[in-house]
Amino acid sequence: MRDLNTNLQKKTDKNIWKFLVASNLIVIDELEDSETIKKYEVAANDGSFDKDKIFEIYSSITFNLSQLLNATTIYQGLEGYEGRALIYQRALLSDNVENKIKLYFLLKESFDKEKLNNIFKEKFSEILKEIDPEDIPEDLQKIVEKNIIIEKNLELGKIKYDDKILHRSKVIKIFTDDEIKKDKINKDLSTVYKKIKRNKKYFYSIKDIMLLETLIADDIKIPADLDIKTLSKDLTVPSSMASLIEEGQIGLFMLKLVEIIGSDEIENLDPETLYFINNLLNKGKIKKVRNQILNLALPLRV
Repeated sequence: MRDLNTNLQKKTDKNIWKFLVASNLIVIDELEDSETIKKYEVAANDGSFDKDKIFEIYSSITFNLSQLLNATTIYQGLEGYEGRALIYQRALLSDNVENKIKLYFLLKESFDKEKLNNIFKEKFSEILKEIDPEDIPEDLQKIVEKNIIIEKNLELGKIKYDDKILHRSKVIKIFTDDEIKKDKINKDLSTVYKKIKRNKKYFYSIKDIMLLETLIADDIKIPADLDIKTLSKDLTVPSSMASLIEEGQIGLFMLKLVEIIGSDEIENLDPETLYFINNLLNKGKIKKVRNQILNLALPLRV
């Protein structure tokens, strides 16, 4: 289950990142503030910032020929990210396999030293995979092999539907199944609602309300006697976040969303937080991110 959550969380983070890029919030040419770059490194390490963008930043930093030629000695006197940028650029320029490998290991060492190893781990593995094994010096073969990640085929857990609970019913196929048709969702909702209505003790949870608001946002008709305004009257949405959506500042909203989620697992966020996030994603028509979050927060998987 942990692997499943991590896999889905990464997809969600990637979708959030697409909005940041689309809104031009991160302009590489203007990144001159060292504290800002450090902040992005930390965010990339915990998974809330695109790791590939870090290497774009490294590539954009200017070094002279002397610095590049003497990178292995000069980098030690530079600030963390600058030293890494210098070593990274030098490795890109190297046409000698042994030197290239050693430079990348030097880069890995720098990341490890500052506890930023998550940034480079996967990229390092991919770099090493691209090198022809026959070109790797014998004394480096074992350490290279040790740093290549053997990917496992992780299957997403199967969703276990429960038609006695609205937010775990087959109605949630609206965001878990790309092929589902609205007519089918309408039919499923009608069937599930009849079962729920017979239960006089049924209490509509915050997650139920999230689902109902999502159905409305996707033009699915909900039962006439379900008053969504009454159900959600005690739930609030931060005015500062709502104003960003109202003003069309989607990129800035998504950046704030990254800060709110941080390194937490989405399904561990409290229901009130999940509610306002989902509410605003609906209003902003940011469906792909919304669906990823709902995919983590609502279904029961086995």
